[in-house]
Amino acid sequence: MRLLSAAALAFSLVVGAASASAADVAQPTTGPAYYHRAGADLTLHDKALDYCLAEAATTVQGKRGPTLASGVMFGALGVLVEAAVNESRDGEVQNRGFAANVENCMVATGWSVMVLSQAEAAAFDALPPDGQRQRLAAMVGAAAPEGMLSRRFGNEIVNARARWIVEPEAYGVLPLPLRVRGYADWPAVKAAARPPEYPSLRTPKFPTPAGIPLIAKDQWDKVPEGATVLVIKVKRFVGLRSEPILIFSREGPDPRYPAWFDDGKPDLLTTSFGMGLNVKNKTQTEGIVVIPLPPGRWRLMGVRQGRVITSFCLGAPSFDLVEGQVTYAGQLDYGRTPQFTANTDLSTIDADLDNAPGLRDRLKPARWVNGSRFMCDGSYIYAFEVQGGAYLPGYTNGSAAPSLPPGPSPP
Repeated sequence: MRLLSAAALAFSLVVGAASASAADVAQPTTGPAYYHRAGADLTLHDKALDYCLAEAATTVQGKRGPTLASGVMFGALGVLVEAAVNESRDGEVQNRGFAANVENCMVATGWSVMVLSQAEAAAFDALPPDGQRQRLAAMVGAAAPEGMLSRRFGNEIVNARARWIVEPEAYGVLPLPLRVRGYADWPAVKAAARPPEYPSLRTPKFPTPAGIPLIAKDQWDKVPEGATVLVIKVKRFVGLRSEPILIFSREGPDPRYPAWFDDGKPDLLTTSFGMGLNVKNKTQTEGIVVIPLPPGRWRLMGVRQGRVITSFCLGAPSFDLVEGQVTYAGQLDYGRTPQFTANTDLSTIDADLDNAPGLRDRLKPARWVNGSRFMCDGSYIYAFEVQGGAYLPGYTNGSAAPSLPPGPSPP
């Protein structure tokens, strides 16, 4: 069977220019902000904030960007960022990225970001330390939140106008909860933050993307019975300055870690826009990916564009690749509208497999579910959900978070 390089894999998210209405995953709220969740108390708030400070501490902004080295992905062995070793950016850029990720984590785990007016913030600052803490305790879980709503989770990454693959910018005023803790600025917060402590992991030989080759088109109908195969149809709207890379990995028994920690088998699938696609016209490119993979749960764990990696460690979409089955992950499309879709209707690929009726007849649609969690790192951390997908049991981040509060819209 003739095989293609994994570099031939291709499909992408299209990210356009930012607009005033688009969420900004690369920059936190700049005003005097606090985090709100209806019904929460200060203990729950502080626990969530501690968690997010630790997860944000795993991220690094690098001069040449995070390195997807040897199949080790976001957090598998800690922060795998080339620049962190020998060419670290100045501390200010690191501080900006850290600040953005603290907010990203709080939003992805069910908290809204509220901003006080300057007068309200001044009144808060005038209180003694104990008074500030009491005031904050009354604010974080109030039925009617004070201030203006700056941000809540909206699955922003499906929106082509959202800014989530750019370098971090200025971060503005320190949020009130961190000021109550005695911090003066973001650099002081970052200096005190520590990433989570993970158990020791054995490290088998790292699988690489080249170890998971594609099946050439003229071999599609020769895939043997009983083979475990993934099929993807990719549609991409042309016009990006640089090509995004989507990254999939196979979950291990402990979903926090890649499967190769347990079985040593390849578990990494990286995709870039390159070889192997059939160009249909000047504005729309599409192609079919057919690839043999180990069975298991495969998740879309992140995306890289240029120097920036966004990890979906706080909630990623995934599907089961059933042993001995040919599974269709869907037509993955950003198209001409700012909405990412994963359409698993077999009619979307039927005509494309005319040269391989045997493969087409064995095709089964994947069932995407949201909420796969794993160790964080990369440039940014967030949650991403395939629209219409169910949620994994126990997942309470993103759109599954209960009681996201209503609030006034910012002007």
